[in-house]
Amino acid sequence: TGASVALSKVDQAVEFNASLPYKHPLNDKLTGTVGYQHKEVDDLVNTFEADTVYASIARNIYHDSGWNRTYSLRYRGDKLTVDPEKYSTDSLPYPFNNYASDYTRAGGTGMYTFGKDNKQQVIGRLDLGYLYSGDFYDVPYRSRFFAGGDSSIRGYNTDSLGPTYGGENFLVGGDALAVGSAEYNYEFRPSFRGAVFTDFGNAYDTTGEYDNTTAVS
Repeated sequence: TGASVALSKVDQAVEFNASLPYKHPLNDKLTGTVGYQHKEVDDLVNTFEADTVYASIARNIYHDSGWNRTYSLRYRGDKLTVDPEKYSTDSLPYPFNNYASDYTRAGGTGMYTFGKDNKQQVIGRLDLGYLYSGDFYDVPYRSRFFAGGDSSIRGYNTDSLGPTYGGENFLVGGDALAVGSAEYNYEFRPSFRGAVFTDFGNAYDTTGEYDNTTAVS
């Protein structure tokens, strides 16, 4: 059992989790999680608050071959509140008035160290995702894909990139994600490295309803 708390200017969250062995004391376990998240966004693009309650139960099976298998069931409830002085809710797209899907996501990171005393490194990263839904407009706002942030596209605020809605220029999120990164770094002193990198990609709308742009940093 355990608990975690996250506090920042944008995100506040608390989560409780517990796990216990199932059919094998080490290689088969059940895990349960319940949590709450509050997100506040106030930047040049959007101003809104999002409250999320979520819960999940999963069975994790570990194999000696190195392949792992997970079965899970999740619940997530989102409520989005926009600033009524800045936006008219009637003019915003359906996702922002929906308080009510499954998605596939894969990613990988590779690192190669070389040179004298292994001081040089090359790092590559790729993060892909696609959301399957009978009706994309019914997908809760916080379940959609966004990009931006130190683990996505650096130089942009967290979750500040993605398809936008018309003249309001309001982020609506995408049903697809493609983000990549290439980096070279050098260790000048122990535990001190300088790096040159480029990040690219975005969250995209494959329905063609919203505006897509690829970001590069």
